[in-house]
Amino acid sequence: MAGKGDRREYALVVFGVTGVTGWEVARFLAKRLATDKTLAGRRLAVAGRREAAVSAKARAIEAEFPAARPIGVIVADATRPESLEAMAKRTEVVLACAGPFRFLGEPVVAACAKNGTSYADVTGEPEFSERIALHYDDQAKRNGATLVTCAGFDSIPADIGLLHAKRAFLERYGPSSLPLHVVSSLSLHAGPAGFAGNTATYESAIHGFGSVSALKAIRKEAQAALPSWLLPGKLLLGPRLKTSRGVGREPRELGGKLTLPFPGSDASVVRRSQMWRWREACAGAGLPVAGGAGSAAPASDVSGAAFVSLPRDAVPVQHACYVSFGSWWYLALTMLAGALLSFLAGHAWGRALLSAFPEQFTFGAFKKGGPTAEQRAGTSFDISFVTRGYKSKASAEAALRAAAAGTRSSEAPDASIVTRVGGPEPGYVATPIFVGETALCLLRARASSGEGRVAALPTGVLTPGAALANSDLIARLMAQGIKFDVCA
Repeated sequence: MAGKGDRREYALVVFGVTGVTGWEVARFLAKRLATDKTLAGRRLAVAGRREAAVSAKARAIEAEFPAARPIGVIVADATRPESLEAMAKRTEVVLACAGPFRFLGEPVVAACAKNGTSYADVTGEPEFSERIALHYDDQAKRNGATLVTCAGFDSIPADIGLLHAKRAFLERYGPSSLPLHVVSSLSLHAGPAGFAGNTATYESAIHGFGSVSALKAIRKEAQAALPSWLLPGKLLLGPRLKTSRGVGREPRELGGKLTLPFPGSDASVVRRSQMWRWREACAGAGLPVAGGAGSAAPASDVSGAAFVSLPRDAVPVQHACYVSFGSWWYLALTMLAGALLSFLAGHAWGRALLSAFPEQFTFGAFKKGGPTAEQRAGTSFDISFVTRGYKSKASAEAALRAAAAGTRSSEAPDASIVTRVGGPEPGYVATPIFVGETALCLLRARASSGEGRVAALPTGVLTPGAALANSDLIARLMAQGIKFDVCA
């Protein structure tokens, strides 16, 4: 099946354009096509299950961005696989914006993996994201497709932000240094009109809480073929990072605000990106990367010299991510809403109750239609990263040799750096930028395949940090107003 390098009728298709997120994603891409000369001649289409509604969205986009005309209209339904296959065959990149993904997402992935079509989605549902990686990764590889999951606010800022933090550490302290620990803290800033999210995001969270057992089974199956030292948390590299499972405080470098562990997909996405890049680096160096979770520790088949020779930005760090609060009041409300959500989402009747009364159960944080224009304009986010590690070459190499031997270096980190990723309202302003620029990275890689101008992207079902680590995504995001800063 043709994948990279084939030119199709449409460059990009937004599936789910009648939803709030899909509409904003389609508008963002139409603007990019209308204003970027490098995209001249490339066409955008919008897709959904109701032709009249989809056509109305297409005409509205054409009126707003005449230079993007004509906008294609595709009728595709998640319950009709043949319609999704027809859509996938006509386009180079599908942007999936219809959720909850647990129920609507897999047929779109299946169509793209089968037909060599690149893909990016805006899901923040770990169970869905890890399930499609388990079931469709091999098929996507065979057909030359790169499928990027969690490419919206969940979890581009956290995942690409951690990669930026590691590389900033290495740039400051040199290629022989070694990042060990990264702690991130998310802050949301609301204007006078406050903050609001859409109920579609809320419903995805409900079903995410209700799928914990399924997620555990998926992870167990996915990790069964890996040696223990390639599993998350099993690489004993440097002293153990102290984390908080409840109320805590930010690192002193960030001001020490109150925190809770971030409940979204960021931690799992970052972990998957790190372990994928670590496994690929080890495989590239000829190290064994198969054998099952019960196989021997690194000491039996990996030398310390081999670990020392691997690219330092591919070595996984210990990571903890939090969300910060400016007062005990907001923290207490969040804890109460989280406790209710966690309990009720475990029961069918509870999920029905939560879905019926989103504003009541979230104290107004989620509502139908999402944030108003005033709320969008007044809301922003930033994620701050504190990275600690060894600037000393001797300390870095000693820690890597110890990890290869299955032991842990106890020497404390001797260097740190603070970085930050920031941007506008996360759900409906920043997310279109994140997934839109991800899709344009995928499109550019397909168009330039084999020409030597653009680094080839890996194929398969991948997280952003795995698929796009060697792309120009950060530069693209910065050009759209997303900030990647080195602060201290």
